Amino acid sequence: MRFILCILCINLIGCLPIQKEQEFPRIPLVTISSANITYNSNHKTIRLIKVGGAFPTWSSDNKKIFFVLGSDIFTVNINKANLNRLTKGLLCDGSLLGGLSVAPDDKRIAFVKMVTQRGRDMRDIYILNLENWNVQRLTKSEGNNNFPSWFVDGKKIAFTSDRDGYARIYMMNETGEIFGRLTKGVADSMKTAFSKDGTKLAFVSFRDGNAEIYIMDSDGSNQRNLTNSPAMDIDPSWSPDSKKIVFASDRSGNFNLYVMDIDGSNVERLTESTEDEMNPAWSPSGHEIAFSSVHLSTGQIR
Repeated sequence: MRFILCILCINLIGCLPIQKEQEFPRIPLVTISSANITYNSNHKTIRLIKVGGAFPTWSSDNKKIFFVLGSDIFTVNINKANLNRLTKGLLCDGSLLGGLSVAPDDKRIAFVKMVTQRGRDMRDIYILNLENWNVQRLTKSEGNNNFPSWFVDGKKIAFTSDRDGYARIYMMNETGEIFGRLTKGVADSMKTAFSKDGTKLAFVSFRDGNAEIYIMDSDGSNQRNLTNSPAMDIDPSWSPDSKKIVFASDRSGNFNLYVMDIDGSNVERLTESTEDEMNPAWSPSGHEIAFSSVHLSTGQIR
């Protein structure tokens, strides 16, 4: 399988709050001190720009990558390598850990912002409208609300909340009205991704004792395990034809990227790195994958 890979590397300097397990879904997190963005064409890496960032998300025209850096949301043009800062101090400490999702029309961005309520730092989901720069708060700090994921119609959002003690997946409309809970039980579930045809939802669950990739119908029915591995399998992202899922796994000893069919078969390793490579995002064209590449021993991206 031939892929073109874009590497979006993370910089979390000054933006990592103290983590409390009961306040945030239990998923592997990393701390990095330096990063850059590169572009891999036919496995030949071309550096776009040296910059930090997290949660790469493609624009619908396949020309830009949205990401979070520090307290702001940026875009980078993958052809010209120029940065565009969309916000100025809009986000706050902790936002990097909560996810970013761009609506199908590229006009709205769902993001996570830290808020303080009754003396506790919590996370809520907001929407930034890129046409009028209006910011709308969707959730109201009943627990931590993270990892928003737009549905293909641009009117609904899946998200993770630990308001009931464990991280579970909920659905809300674009105004913040919650109308469904998709997962239950005593294990965390998180990091959702809708298939491009809108029929399926991939997510991460700890119900088998470690992080595994699961899939379910978009209404929450027919939930099933895809990876069934003793390793940590996280960060699912769908191919544009909804036939494959790319994900990150540490089954090789550190995190690398893999791809599989939506029944869990035909697993293929995409990267061969001693660095941790995570957060893949499949491009609309199907020819590129943006992802985070982290060198944990030195904090440098290579």
